[in-house]
Amino acid sequence: MSGQNSTRQDGSGGFTVFPADWFAEETLKFVSFAAQGLWINIIFLLHRSPIRGELRRGDGSKMDGNALATVLGRTPDQVLPALQELIDHGVCSTLDDGTVYSRRMRRGKSLKEKRKDAGLLGARERWQGDSTVDGKGMANQKTDGKRGKGKERKGVVTEKDVVVLPESLQTKDFVSAWEAWEKYRKETRHALTPSTIRLQLKKLEAVGPTVAAAMINQSIERGWRGLFELDQGGTKGTTDGKPSGRTYRASKKCQV
Repeated sequence: MSGQNSTRQDGSGGFTVFPADWFAEETLKFVSFAAQGLWINIIFLLHRSPIRGELRRGDGSKMDGNALATVLGRTPDQVLPALQELIDHGVCSTLDDGTVYSRRMRRGKSLKEKRKDAGLLGARERWQGDSTVDGKGMANQKTDGKRGKGKERKGVVTEKDVVVLPESLQTKDFVSAWEAWEKYRKETRHALTPSTIRLQLKKLEAVGPTVAAAMINQSIERGWRGLFELDQGGTKGTTDGKPSGRTYRASKKCQV
């Protein structure tokens, strides 16, 4: 009987009612006109309920027949027989504690939540293109490939995008420095690609985790895009991705 939710500009929720569904509902044909009138009022209360589809007070507690009568401005003698009629003929159902609920609204709520969860998961897979190092020493870089036949879908991690940190570099200090390096490169709009990750890790492995971590920290501190041998001369770096002066000339062959 009710369709998708909508929201007015004032923020109050609304929903669509399909007359054809109302008149086609078999269970409603076996209840009195008074029970039908009560049910349409209950539908509105179910929509406004803290738990959509369940007849509850504003604090989330069960709304029994007497409370329902009070809310509708009727006496219990007018409401209770009609409510029992709705329950007996299967127009609505009740939980173990007697709470009245609409089966259709609960199905719709469950479907909406599943679609929301699926949408959030898809968005994370598609748009989170950051690299991370997980607990297994895996450096994960997501592809930016376009959709199309023979092309990888954007945001999907493939086997070739997963780079394993060399065992010799899997120390606490190096992993921390590497995570900072990937974050820094992303923030400067020069995110690391899987190929670059493999090359840098190979050359960092050759100098050991302690020196490798220091090289990373040096590049981040000085705003360099590359990794260079440690500067012992104390010369200042530039912000164009390269060390300046003597330091660059002495170490440019060691860039990774």
